[in-house]
Amino acid sequence: MVKVLRCYHFKSQAVIPCDGEPVALHASPGRLFVATADRQVEVYELGKAGFPKLCRFSTEASVTQIIYNAAGDYIATVETKKSILGEYKFVKVYLRWYVDQGRQPVKVRVAGKPPSLNTKEMKGEKAEVIDVPVSENILSITSCHTTSNLAVIAENKVFLYHLVNKQAHGMERGYQDILLFLQLNWDCAVLSVSLCQEYLACLNSKCAQLVKIWYKAPPGEEKLPTVASNESDDVETQGDCPIEEKSNDNETKTDNNQKDEEPFRGFSVDHSDSPNMLSFVDHLKYSTIGMRASPSLSNLAPESTSSKTGKGECETISDGEDFVLWDFSEDTISLQFGGEDSQPRAPSVIKPMSKTIFLKGFHAPSGGMSPMSVPLQGKPVPPHIVDHREDFSQRDQVQISVIIQVKQRHNSLFKGIQLIPTYRNKHHSMSAGFNTLFNHDTKEDEINKQTDPQGDASALPPPGISAPSSQPSTLGGLSCFLEAGYNGVMYSVLPTPHLLSHYKFASEALKVVCSPSVIHVITGVGVETYTSRCNVAALHNMETFDNITKTIPPPDLETCLVSIQPFIGTRQAAMSDRHLHLLTKVESHFPATKPSKRRETNWSLYVLEPSLVSDLYKDMVMLGTKNQESSPPTYLHLLLEGFIALKSYLMESNTDELKVLDLLSECCALLGDYYSQPGCGEWRLALPYYLMSGLTPEDILRQAVLHQQISKTSIDGFGQGLMNYLNYILFEDKSEREIKTEYCDIILKCYAEADPSNLSKVIMFGKYQNFDTAKAISLVEDNIRDSANVEKKHRCTDLLCSAVLNLRLCEPDKALSALSTVSKADVIRMCVENPQLLHTGTMELSPLSQLMRQHFSPVFITILVALQDSAIIPVDMALTLLKSNVYQSEVHRNTHVKEYLETLINDERRQKIFDEAATLLCDIYLMRLMEWKPPKSRNFPVPQFTMPKGSGFFGARFSWLDHMPPFYCPDNMKQPCQYLQFSKPGLGLRAKVMSQPIRIDQQTMSKDGCPCCLCNEDLLKLQAILSSRFVTEKIVRLVLDRLQGWEASSMYESLWLLCMTYIDFRQSVDILVEKYPSVLPEFLVGCIGKNTDKLRYTLESLICALRKAAALPTPEDNSYVDSVKGVLGMMAGLLPVDQFIQLLPTDGSLLAFLPYIIKCCQTEELHHLASQITGKGDNLRSGV
Repeated sequence: MVKVLRCYHFKSQAVIPCDGEPVALHASPGRLFVATADRQVEVYELGKAGFPKLCRFSTEASVTQIIYNAAGDYIATVETKKSILGEYKFVKVYLRWYVDQGRQPVKVRVAGKPPSLNTKEMKGEKAEVIDVPVSENILSITSCHTTSNLAVIAENKVFLYHLVNKQAHGMERGYQDILLFLQLNWDCAVLSVSLCQEYLACLNSKCAQLVKIWYKAPPGEEKLPTVASNESDDVETQGDCPIEEKSNDNETKTDNNQKDEEPFRGFSVDHSDSPNMLSFVDHLKYSTIGMRASPSLSNLAPESTSSKTGKGECETISDGEDFVLWDFSEDTISLQFGGEDSQPRAPSVIKPMSKTIFLKGFHAPSGGMSPMSVPLQGKPVPPHIVDHREDFSQRDQVQISVIIQVKQRHNSLFKGIQLIPTYRNKHHSMSAGFNTLFNHDTKEDEINKQTDPQGDASALPPPGISAPSSQPSTLGGLSCFLEAGYNGVMYSVLPTPHLLSHYKFASEALKVVCSPSVIHVITGVGVETYTSRCNVAALHNMETFDNITKTIPPPDLETCLVSIQPFIGTRQAAMSDRHLHLLTKVESHFPATKPSKRRETNWSLYVLEPSLVSDLYKDMVMLGTKNQESSPPTYLHLLLEGFIALKSYLMESNTDELKVLDLLSECCALLGDYYSQPGCGEWRLALPYYLMSGLTPEDILRQAVLHQQISKTSIDGFGQGLMNYLNYILFEDKSEREIKTEYCDIILKCYAEADPSNLSKVIMFGKYQNFDTAKAISLVEDNIRDSANVEKKHRCTDLLCSAVLNLRLCEPDKALSALSTVSKADVIRMCVENPQLLHTGTMELSPLSQLMRQHFSPVFITILVALQDSAIIPVDMALTLLKSNVYQSEVHRNTHVKEYLETLINDERRQKIFDEAATLLCDIYLMRLMEWKPPKSRNFPVPQFTMPKGSGFFGARFSWLDHMPPFYCPDNMKQPCQYLQFSKPGLGLRAKVMSQPIRIDQQTMSKDGCPCCLCNEDLLKLQAILSSRFVTEKIVRLVLDRLQGWEASSMYESLWLLCMTYIDFRQSVDILVEKYPSVLPEFLVGCIGKNTDKLRYTLESLICALRKAAALPTPEDNSYVDSVKGVLGMMAGLLPVDQFIQLLPTDGSLLAFLPYIIKCCQTEELHHLASQITGKGDNLRSGV
């Protein structure tokens, strides 16, 4: 669909006074070439005032078409001669056309033949004319402005020529020649052709095709077998084998036999990407097609060439006579184009087609069915290739694939086809995701071209004449335009073919002149100008647009009719880089009374200069502003058109003009304002346009507030686009900028109105914190009052934010009140998700952390541990936040450090930090025990002591420790603390006095103090650590070192025995046998288990002590006898019968040991019976 928005104007209109009647014209950057009826070619300079004439030269015959190729710096013409035998056309190529020959005639030579060896004629620069012989009826010519290739269209054939530098024997200097290297044959008449590097667009009577031509490695360089040359239906995908660069500027070779030059040196075979790809390493000025030869002949029968044996080319098939590799992974694009009012359908992928095989004897060079006569039937049929290069059978083979195919329809026949390339300049680089088709020209390449001693110096213009500018060689984008009378359609070719836009003209098109930015349609009544999306499609290839920091309008944006300029009798049109050229002719008819003046032709050659891009943009904005209220879509479309125009200008220009950049920033700002309005469906685009505008957040906020004040829809508040932008600058922007307080308050106001659920997050976690705290807490409190229907999660965030803001205002009571209303689980969740709440940038606790540490220390410790598990706050950082240092002597007095370390080591999943944390914690326990003093009193009720529960260090504590000092008995540990404080009767609960100590066991309490768990908490935890299976030698030796000098302490022996159990087991057994024999049975269960060596030593030591005690005249007690019985009973329950009997003393009484032997046997039988029952149960479960 095409919109009508008339905003494109021509800045000036001038008339060029030609000496003769123009019959053909061609425009190139800076120059206009005009062929006149008197067989003259006039060249005008467009960059100077008045368009002065640069030069003029004569042609052999009347010119019907003229083109100029900037890459090769030659002029090619189609000239017509009439004779008694009829009219015929021929092609001429003019080299060094700018040289003034004076009255000397210009030498004409035939293409492929060397010039005369006359030394006098070779001195100095001379203009040359090359006659290009074509046997068929010539229709038109075209050329590629990057490679200088020339295409001649004749009937159903297209002949491709390239310009080469040659040197013949006996000549002091080289010369240039035009050589035929490829011939493409279609099965119907060719109407129009457009050429761009390796792409060729052809319009014939059946369809419009875009084909790609490239080279394939010879069979000797291929790792896989391939079919010879091309299969006529073998259509490969567009991205199979891209040609990297073009041929070298200076490829010369001595030709002693006056044979054609082979411009093949300077290439290398590159197998890095594919075994059959050719990489062209040098940038060549001349042909990209035809620079390497094919290893095998085309399978189609040629019409003008044959092999040296006289047999048809199709009879040569590589890899065996009957071998054909069928590759069914290839796809082709087929496009259908309807009538005048119909829209083109999107490209559809055609599944792999059947192969047509040409075998020996089936298709002779003459006679039989020709492959070109095979009907299309909706399948892409590439043209037949005839390779005219010398000895091409020993070089690479030419490959061709159909990229686009559009059928001709009777109700809307195509009349023209054009390729519109878009080139990259130095300001653009290809995006990472786009497959680069061509390499950059480096500075070194340019130096090599200028300093190559074999270069053709005569190709440069003489002093005083500026060299014509040529386009850079790197394609950024390529589009294909098809014109069909009242309709036109534009396709983008790179990186994959797809439909860009469809045009419907106001009048029937006589000629269409395309550029990447606009399309000029020449009609019978004037010139219609439409916008083009070629540059937009190319920009998508050249740059990366993430729609976050950078964006661009979509390539399928509707096109616009932006201008209608009336002209009468327009016959021809051409476009240069800055001008549109029109040739108009009007015939005047006189009455029959004046037969001498019955017919007269009035002609004019106009030069139209479009407005500057800045003026065009301003006109678009002005027109859009008028329709902003009545038609917002029109306003948006004009802004997008202005953005495309400015961006296209910067892409096409080699310099970035500050004025255009400023206008582009203004356009981005206007687009950002549009997308940030409430109710805009594409609100996400406000962010990239705002960022590209370069505006500060203050400017954008000021504009948003102003728009809300003056807009009629202010009740809608702020739009989603603005909120998306604020989210970005608050949470994702990495730039270092400051925003004033008044604008920070505006940000909070925006969130309070448009997004209240995220207001608290912005206040607590946003990048900009210099807002008015009083205003912020007022907004949060209003939000809390209105949060009855809000999710619990948002309400908890608001309450936490209220606590943070009250702490900023030095209101700890209000902060504590707000924090108390939030559940512990929600506080933990929010602090773990947002650890910045806990500390400041200076590694200090935040006010909120200090409040939680004082009033909710378990919650605070849980948060720190969770952050350590998440690898957000490691142990050393947490200890720093808790104001602890392992080298400080006061670390043991920090109860939060102790609780944090206890929580860390109480889970076996944190074994990586066990050693570090447990060592520090043991040191803390020892220092606390060293400095422990009895409390003056304990308030009632006394909290219960519970050992931390978990799978870490506090998982188990040996039971024999309950019988060691200072406990002596497990029951003593359960008694109330001696230092309890009770209320005195009659004085109420608040009047408290010190009670008399409660005597539990007068024999022990008087010596070792209170044995309750509260008074011995640190000792119990330290014993649990030393009893754990995770204890290490480092921890044990640390405790042993700290115990030096503690021999008089009641806790010394239990700790020393625990440590010696791991270091020297026998010493600990000796002490227990000597002082605490009753503890040995439980000691052996916990510390020895089934270790027979340790059990034997313990039993022998105990029996030895028993014998010594029995030898005394007056035994003190029977503790050794009870200990021996306990040890034997423990061993009978642990060991097998055979091991148990071996450990019994040989000189013992059988009657004394028999009960234990029987017990051991019973225990073993019970274990065996349990094993059998368990095994049968497992068998039943498994179904055996």
